[in-house]
Amino acid sequence: MIGNKATPIEIYLANFDDNSRKVTIRCIDQNSSKYWHQDINISANSEERTPLYIPPSIDRGDHNFYIEFFENNEKIHSDNVTLYVLDEDHVLFQVHDIGHDWYFNSYEAIGCWITPDEPSIKKWIDSSFDSTSQKHNIREDVKSLWGHLKSLNFSYVATSYSIGENKRNHYQKINIPKNTLTSRNGNCIDLSVLFASAMEAIGYDPIICLVSNPDPHAFLGWENEERKLEFLETTVIDDKTFEEAMDFGKYQYEIHRHKFNEIYTDTYKLLKISDIRKKKYFPIF
Repeated sequence: MIGNKATPIEIYLANFDDNSRKVTIRCIDQNSSKYWHQDINISANSEERTPLYIPPSIDRGDHNFYIEFFENNEKIHSDNVTLYVLDEDHVLFQVHDIGHDWYFNSYEAIGCWITPDEPSIKKWIDSSFDSTSQKHNIREDVKSLWGHLKSLNFSYVATSYSIGENKRNHYQKINIPKNTLTSRNGNCIDLSVLFASAMEAIGYDPIICLVSNPDPHAFLGWENEERKLEFLETTVIDDKTFEEAMDFGKYQYEIHRHKFNEIYTDTYKLLKISDIRKKKYFPIF
């Protein structure tokens, strides 16, 4: 997150010089005359993929953005881009350029909804452990988090979740963790993002697992202390034990294992949060 700015737009920059370069990007919303800027440092002989942020005050709908690129106060490029701005609680998973039959996938943007610094996440963590109960063992600590939510009668709600649909622009509403904690319910992606937020806050590296068939679904994973994958099916929090939820999560992984291992498959993802952060997808809430 940069200041109070939100909503990532992908920018690709390439530097073929032997020296690093600094580029300032200025974006003007021609609908409202609002503008903002961002500085980007590009290492020598490298490419930089970075999110450009727009203020959350920009209304939902079509907008025409004029984007300028400056180096040493000299304009080196400019472009006009028409974008459809989503509500801030919607994540864009896929964009389709029909004219070129080209897709851009941005599933990593889910990391913007994972909020380890949210005060309500810290309160949940503090309520899940006493001064001696945090074991610094991933499975046992996640079990404690699970147990506290069960004590609050958390439940799964079967609201829609979708991934990999044949749409020009594919996006998904995700409840931010503090709202999920308040409502004490969520669908598969809401609950996975919630647990991932707490895990990252404790210092662990959660994995968001996304599958598209036969039904779109999301569940949680992590690497244990032996570097082996473990999984948690968060949607059974109503009536299953933590151990049963782990068994369900393992089953979900096993039936989709071959898809996760296919490099050409775009709609089956194991998204490790540390990798997402390296791509500069940071919390926007």
